[in-house]
Amino acid sequence: MKKLRYTFILVFFFVYLAPNGLSQTKKDLFANTLKEYAQSLKEQSFLGNYMGGKKVGWDSEISKIILFEGKESLKLTQQSYFIAKFAGQKSVSQETIETIYSLDGQGDILQVNQFQNENGFKKTKKLFMESGKYFLKSSFDKSTQQKEVSKPKENLSTHLKLVQWLNSELKPGSEFSCHTTALEEDDFNVPTKFIFKKYEIQEKDGTRGYPVVDQITHGAIFTSILDYKANVIHGRMGNLLELRKETEIQAKKIPEPLVDLMEISSIKLDKPLGDPRSVEFLRLQVQATNQLEIPESHRQMVKILKKDIYEVILLKDYFIKQPFKLPFETRKLYLQPTNNITSDSQKITKMAKEIIGETKGEFEKAAKLCKWVYGKLDKTMAANSESALEVLSKMKGDCTEHSLLFVTLARSIGIPAREVGGLAYMDSDPPRLAWHAWAEIYDGKQWITCDPTWNQVLVDATHWKFSEGPTDMNWLNVLGGLQVKVKEFKKSDPNKQD
Repeated sequence: MKKLRYTFILVFFFVYLAPNGLSQTKKDLFANTLKEYAQSLKEQSFLGNYMGGKKVGWDSEISKIILFEGKESLKLTQQSYFIAKFAGQKSVSQETIETIYSLDGQGDILQVNQFQNENGFKKTKKLFMESGKYFLKSSFDKSTQQKEVSKPKENLSTHLKLVQWLNSELKPGSEFSCHTTALEEDDFNVPTKFIFKKYEIQEKDGTRGYPVVDQITHGAIFTSILDYKANVIHGRMGNLLELRKETEIQAKKIPEPLVDLMEISSIKLDKPLGDPRSVEFLRLQVQATNQLEIPESHRQMVKILKKDIYEVILLKDYFIKQPFKLPFETRKLYLQPTNNITSDSQKITKMAKEIIGETKGEFEKAAKLCKWVYGKLDKTMAANSESALEVLSKMKGDCTEHSLLFVTLARSIGIPAREVGGLAYMDSDPPRLAWHAWAEIYDGKQWITCDPTWNQVLVDATHWKFSEGPTDMNWLNVLGGLQVKVKEFKKSDPNKQD
């Protein structure tokens, strides 16, 4: 569930650098130096964050020219506030990001300082340059890590070029590609593409209206109306996430009762399935407002019935008869440590070896890791962590923390593993499918599903996978836009068949 909040930050981060007061004539835009551009960034701007039409937070931004290491530079300060409930548990998140850009050359990023406070748990990140190299320093719970990283691809010149692009004669399909910087990601240089769609909001004097663009980040499509200074006027992703330009008073007004993200994002079903652990076969009819793009496998099949109508068949996971060998590069990808999957940590490796003991076989080892994570982590929706080491420091979390720690432990002992996400059944009233995270390991023969939140190895047929890995965000395009009917299901006990 926390990915909903992170996505808010990621999709608007680039377009939110708004050159307030910048001249709107093409001649002036192309003539501006970086310093002139920086001087034009005067006004503080605010965006209200909404889910399902209800306020869940706000973001603000302000820029000023400062002296950094004796030279004039641009400091961009972004603040965000987020408050909601997760399955009834209140969660409050505050974040400040300070980015310092050079006013020389291409306007490279010189430093980024990130401060986070989520439900009282504080952590910081600092991206900085030293002796011509960049380093990322992360601190949380009295723990500090530092590593050398690549140079940020984002720069101030790219922001100015975006404004110039918006002021050019755009035709439907015109593109602008760039990178955003997101320190939460393993590769913080995030590829982003803007695609012009049309002009909107016709002005009273008859001149053309503002541009409507699709911003694509990790497959997620954020459709927004931008003014000619690149300010967001209104933006939407899927049918649930929304940004609105507002005054400070409007943006910071968050009415009660608080939005419950589990309730507002889950999908109601027309009939109950009972205990999901016994569901071996599930056939669904799905209506989607946007194109449904989900991976298929031996246990998950999708068929297009007609426009926007799909049939989805899900099976309880099982051992396939024809094993396959994982390609070398794929195996390497799902074994390597990352900033968040800290499988190269001696603490992690020692722990994983102690858990599996003398156990032989990848499947059997994974089962032990799954059971250990399930038994050791307290279940809560209000203890978000970015890395496996953070999870260990708290020893609690929701499905994403369980899956992250499991995948990290598996990789540390040489088992290829990845995080996956999608929908799973909630035996509630009314019955629902809720967004959930679990994992997959390669046992030498096939991908095996493991759900450490529910202690399932070979998951039941109500697990409906939409994404593979932390940067696969296509699923956000259908968020809030799915209607699902249960057409048929079968359980392991013949007496309980429906």
